Amino acid sequence: MTDGRPVRDSRAVSLAAAGIMASGIAWRYWMIPRLHDSQYKLGEAFNVARSFAQHGTLADAFRIGQGPTAHLMPLPGVIAGTVYRSLGIFTPLSNLALTTVAMAFVFTGFWLLFISFRELGAPASGRLLALALLCWSPVNVLIEVIWFRVWDGGMAVAIGMAMLSAVLRVDRMERIGWRAVAGLSLLAAATLFVSPPFGVAGYLCALLLMARRLPPRRWLATTAIAIAAMVVVLAPWTIRNAVVMGTPIVLRDNFGLEFAQANDASLLSNADGDGGFHARHLLIHPYPGASGYTALIASGGEIAYSQKLERSALAWVAANPGGFVTLTLRHLGQMLFPPYWMFPDFPNMGSIAERLAIHWFVTVEGLAGVGYALWRLDRRYRYAAIMTLVPILPYLIVQPILRYRYLIFGLLTFFAFDLIARVFARIAGGFSPASAAEARTAPPAA
Repeated sequence: MTDGRPVRDSRAVSLAAAGIMASGIAWRYWMIPRLHDSQYKLGEAFNVARSFAQHGTLADAFRIGQGPTAHLMPLPGVIAGTVYRSLGIFTPLSNLALTTVAMAFVFTGFWLLFISFRELGAPASGRLLALALLCWSPVNVLIEVIWFRVWDGGMAVAIGMAMLSAVLRVDRMERIGWRAVAGLSLLAAATLFVSPPFGVAGYLCALLLMARRLPPRRWLATTAIAIAAMVVVLAPWTIRNAVVMGTPIVLRDNFGLEFAQANDASLLSNADGDGGFHARHLLIHPYPGASGYTALIASGGEIAYSQKLERSALAWVAANPGGFVTLTLRHLGQMLFPPYWMFPDFPNMGSIAERLAIHWFVTVEGLAGVGYALWRLDRRYRYAAIMTLVPILPYLIVQPILRYRYLIFGLLTFFAFDLIARVFARIAGGFSPASAAEARTAPPAA
């Protein structure tokens, strides 16, 4: 715990960070007309936004006329649908407006990462290099400026990093009052509502904070406040689903579909580059192929279809535990080291080999940075480690894609350059046992 005062950057560091972000925003606007822009590529999220624009309903995720959906969380569809209603569906003006919204979320996430690692004592040089890679490298630009018009990744990272920043600020307080507990509880619930993987990680951070900083006599009341906040945030969506979908779905109804796509005997025996995922996706997913949508209608709707697929996949897992472990380990590898087949081949984004190299470098150095931070640095780094590692877990049993990996890419990048900056500082300053001990409490470098 610090003395309660916020950590500040020098004026030069703040100006450098602002310049990096401003140039990153300008570069993305310049890239927009050079990227492949198709409404079909936006998938179910575009369909839901279109439905909200035309009818004011969250519906038709897989086909026009399908009916109400809980396949996705509602906020991205509501935001994009509202813009489409005002400016036209997939018009140049509405697309530009939604790209601007997406970049607002993306760069809010970048800035919150920057100040969160400042709070942790990360060297300014490492934070600036991490920010530069996020702003200037081509690895995620298509996702950020096109896909995140309707998908939730930018919003998810922004609120997830807001949760991390808030936990660090509250941990810095000399005394944590009930107002801080209530505010953090609402933010944790909102994080869960926007991004369940980050939400689970956020609650684990809050639990660690409670165990670290609150006396046991306050734990019961704190837990009650957290539960009440969760009910307040999630109840409207759950009630809507009970009324409209016929089932009180708290988050999403798509688990069975995602689980079945990623766990099947065909994925073990297929020698294609993607292990047979694309073929499996076309076979059972209701969006890209006729067979999946026909099966959905025959099953009685998306909830029944997802439950049917879940039962089938769980039966396969029970009969083939070794195959399930093999696929789970494959998914872990793909989440951390995305393979060639995941990358869209657009020359304006740089070669696939270049983008692969950046992703793999970030993973290797980032995981090393997580390990070093947990071993040698301020204990509050455990919050950032939780926000990095826990969101990986849900994607071990479904098929990872780049849009899922985006959740952890920024955190891994900051961990990577935090470590690199410390190593170079150690080399430049000379190593001694005393300097190693000082690493725990050293203030951020200017």
